[in-house]
Parts: sequence; structure tokens; C-alpha cells
Amino acid sequence: MSGISAVLCGDGTSAAPAVRQLTAAQSHRGPQGSGYWCGDAVALGHQHNCTLPEARGRSFPRQVDGVVVTAALRLDNRAELCAAFGVASEVPDTDLVAHAYRRWGVDYPRHLVGAFAAVVWDPERRRLVCARDHMGVKPVYYAETADGGVALASEPGPLLGLDGVRSAPDEHRIGDFLVGRFADSSRTFYEDVSRLPPAHRLVVTDDGLDRTRYWSLSEVDPLPEAHRSAYDERFRDLFERAVADRRRSVGPVGSLLSGGLDSSSIAGVAATQRAAAGAPPLRTFSAVFDTVEACDEGRYIDAVLGSGAFDPHYVDGDGIGPLVGLDRHLDHRGQPYYPSLCMLIWRLFEVAGQCDTGVVLNGYGGDQTMGSDVRGYLRGLLGRGQLPTFAREFRGYLDNYPWLDARDALWDDIARPLVPDRLRRLYHRRFDEADYLDMAFAPLDGGFARRSGLVDRIAADQRRGQPRTQRAIRRRALTTDEPAFNLELNDIAGAAHGVEPRFPYFDKRLVEFAVALPPGHTVSDGLDRTIVRRALADVLPAAVRDRTDKAEFSPNVVYGLQRYDTDLVERTLADGEPAVGRYLDGDALANAVGRLRNGLTASDARTLAMATTLERWLQRIPS
Repeated sequence: MSGISAVLCGDGTSAAPAVRQLTAAQSHRGPQGSGYWCGDAVALGHQHNCTLPEARGRSFPRQVDGVVVTAALRLDNRAELCAAFGVASEVPDTDLVAHAYRRWGVDYPRHLVGAFAAVVWDPERRRLVCARDHMGVKPVYYAETADGGVALASEPGPLLGLDGVRSAPDEHRIGDFLVGRFADSSRTFYEDVSRLPPAHRLVVTDDGLDRTRYWSLSEVDPLPEAHRSAYDERFRDLFERAVADRRRSVGPVGSLLSGGLDSSSIAGVAATQRAAAGAPPLRTFSAVFDTVEACDEGRYIDAVLGSGAFDPHYVDGDGIGPLVGLDRHLDHRGQPYYPSLCMLIWRLFEVAGQCDTGVVLNGYGGDQTMGSDVRGYLRGLLGRGQLPTFAREFRGYLDNYPWLDARDALWDDIARPLVPDRLRRLYHRRFDEADYLDMAFAPLDGGFARRSGLVDRIAADQRRGQPRTQRAIRRRALTTDEPAFNLELNDIAGAAHGVEPRFPYFDKRLVEFAVALPPGHTVSDGLDRTIVRRALADVLPAAVRDRTDKAEFSPNVVYGLQRYDTDLVERTLADGEPAVGRYLDGDALANAVGRLRNGLTASDARTLAMATTLERWLQRIPS
């Protein structure tokens, strides 16, 4: 994962010292070295991790066509761009950004396909233009400095070392973190540091900063009805291209393999493509669970491995706790995170890095792009009055997910979201603050929840309700802050180990296709992702293709916290007065710590892991 930095000084002084400071603080992102470009009160920096063949032997940042560019990127529409600009096919992706800017100005990111965080300095217009890719795979953080200028970087922590950028915690963001609320893609845990949201550009001139969205799923027009086979074929074409584009690399490419539908589909297609090209077997990286058998997906992993040419590698999924390496993780991330999400990905990338696998394909995004929309489909059928089809699909839904209670599923999953907004608002009039606080992940301090506006935000979310159609539920899944947050976790974990994660299911072309599909093409007889199951029937082994369940890892979080992290939690939360007492209910937190060695619940484990992470981060911040 390459790293970028840029500084534009507001008082006309040299930006070179600041950009060198930012670049040095991201040295782990540049195994192939660093580079700088310095101009009049502006400077760009680059830490180079060469994963693309066109970037070999090049120096960065690049001066091309009268502009200067630093970028962490991979462009997937290279052939089209090279043809449009009349340039040689071997030019690096960064040069194509320069040409795109010259052709389309600040609208250039609309014409790119891939993953990118790019900064363009236009000396003629004295304009700095930064863009983040459509899905947010490549992160960008920025802050306004004491001299009235702006600084940008691939990570938030380095910006805190600049004059005028404080490390004061953002209580709004802390509150959202503690309730698992993903609603703001621009905030970080620091008041003075912002994130550039996915599909946004930031233009900096002498007149100030202008942040604008350049692309939206609302622009995607629905596709017309067509025979199912036509859309199956189209999905397969797009998916195979998404995987092939992400296999472009100067070194070995691997793939995470959990045994789920998403990772298995990627690994299966990638292995098939490599075999057709005469390449060595695909390296896979999987977590196995010998002790916490409820989390083990070994039989599905084995089914995939038995269906093609693979070189498997494993990590002991229940051999680490959720807080393993917590302080090191915070060193790299610079912000709190959800340990249950990070514990395995960090270890998997570590093993990949040890195997000299510089690119790792990742199935994250499959849920958001192609799945988890059965409920939206059922709501749409009921809302449109298509009762016979609804009855058939609802019976299939219950058959495929037998642990569901029919009455609860009908009301909670389908009917309640269709309640008119006016009635929902009337219903919520009977709710008070305590009702909303009970909806939080962690036991909140009431005073904090009030002063940070968190109670009002939770109440507004509840009154707003849920999406009412299949298309709406998919759009929400793709446009909340949750994907960007998780992509940033992957980026940090990958950069720490010299690994670049790539996400075929977040291919812009595939995402637009999924959002445009007519209702029902990804659901059949109450089963989701049927288009994936049908289109890749010859790639997916039957055991995976017919799965209706997903592994639930909370038992491993409970086990790992008790087995490996008890002392750390007790030292952090039970000794003295923890700083998290400003945000969490002290008595409830103490009770959860008391159950750590005996009687720990999944809810307790989640609370203690979040609280410990937040506390260790707060201890790092100057008071």
C-alpha cells in the first residue's frame, strides 16, 4: 500500500519540511523508497510500494502534462484511457491521472475505474485537487493547518504532528463508535482531522476548501426486465473482469478464503484464471478453529481447495485474542477500531506478508453488493401487493433459514419497515432517553449521550425506519460509512505488513450492475445471492454453493478475551479511574469486568473489547 502526502501552506512559506515529516511518518508504506516534489508553498510526497508492472523503475510524484501528481492507486480502465489520450500502454497509472485532469479538470475522477487516492497540483491555477475512489478503497485524511493551509495524508496520525492540528477527541465520533453507528464518512476520532468520503473530491485554492461528491448510486438507472440467463451471463462477465483486473501485479497474488460464498467465488475464479494462464497455484489464507468449533468453516474451505489448484496457508483463528497486538494496531491506525473485526485480518495479512504475497484478494463487499437483500425483496413484493409471489418467497425464506420464527420474521423483517412514516413518528413519541440508550452496543453514560447529541441521533435513526425495497436496502448497504470504515481497517492492516488488499466485489462496474438489477434476480425461493450461485455454478463446489448460513464469530471473541486478554482488560479498565468513564456507565462497565473470568456474555465481550481499545487510545492523547 503506497502512501501519499501533500501540503499547501497558507502563508506562502515552504511546504517542504511538513511534507517530509508526513512522508517519513508513513515510511512503512514505502518499501521501495520515498519521493518528493516541492514548489512555491506547496509540496507533494510519496511512499512507494510497487505492486503494478507499469510502476517499476519509476520515480514518484510524477510531473506530467504541466501538473504534479502523487497517488496510491490501481486503474482498471487503463486500455480505454490510454486510447483516449493517445499515450503508450506502458505508462504508469499516475500519468493517466494527470492526463485525465488535463482532459476533464476537477471532474476527472468520474472517468476513472479502480481504486485510487490521488492528489493533483495545478500550478497554473494554483489549485490542489484530491480525489478518493468511488467505493473508498484508498483512504485520504486532511486537516487545516495553523498558517491557513491544508495537509493531506494516507493516515490520520501523521497529520497530528503539524502545527495547528490538535489531537482533541471528537465526542460525536466516539458516540457513534460506541453504538455501532455508521452515518458520517467525513469524521475521524480527532476534531481537527477529517476523512475524504468515498466518491468525493477536495479542491483547495486561495479561496478555501470545497468538498464535493462526484458520483452517486442515485445516478444509476434501473435495468429493464430480461431473461434470468442474460443477467447471469452479464454478472459472470463483470465478476471475472473484476477478479482479473485485481490480479495485475508484479509479484505473487493470494486470496483470503473463509469458505463463505464471497471469498470462495473470488478464489475459485482467480485460481481458474491462473491455471488457464499456466501460472502457479493460487495462494490462499484461511483461519481455522480447532477449539471454538462453532466458528470453524474448515469443511467449506476444504471443498474449495479440492476443486482447483491452490497453495493453502492457515492461521490459528482461536489461537489469539481480539486484543492481540492492541498497542501496535493503535500505532498504525491512530484511532479506535472494533477488535472483533480486526483480530483475524491482521493475522492473515501478517502471514501473507511473511510469504512475500504483496497482493491479497478479499471477499469483503459481497454482502453489500450482491447479497443480504432478501428482506428488501420481500418488503417490495408486499408493498406492491404481489401476494402470491410474496407467499412463495416467504415460505422459501423460512425454509432456508429455519432458525427464524415466522411471526417475528414477518413483522420485524418485512412488515414493520413498511409502516408509514407518520405512524412511526407517533409510535416513537412514547420512547424516552432510556429506551434509546438501551439500543446501544455498550452501556453509555447518560450525560455524555445527551451532551454529544447521541440520543437525538439514535432517535432520528429509529424514526427514519429501514429501506422498503430491495434496491433501497442495497443502496444503503453500499453508501453508509460501514464499508469505508472496514476498508480503512483493511488498508491499515495491509500497510503494516506490506500487503495490498483488493476487493473484486467493490468493482464500480459490478456495483452499478447490482444496484440496477430488476427485483428478484438475486433472490429466489427466499435464498439470497442466487445470481452468484447460478452464474458460478461450475466454479463453486456444491457444499459452498448451497450454503444458507454464515459463520458467527462472537463465540471466538468471548473465548479469546477470556483465554488471552483477561490481564490486559483488567489492567486497563479496573486499575484506577479509566478515561472511558466519561463515555460509559461506570457501574455497568465494572460489572462486565467482574464477569470477565466467569459468566462473560457475548455482549460483555463486545463492550470490554471496545472499552479497552478506546481507553488505550485515550491514554495516548495529551490531556
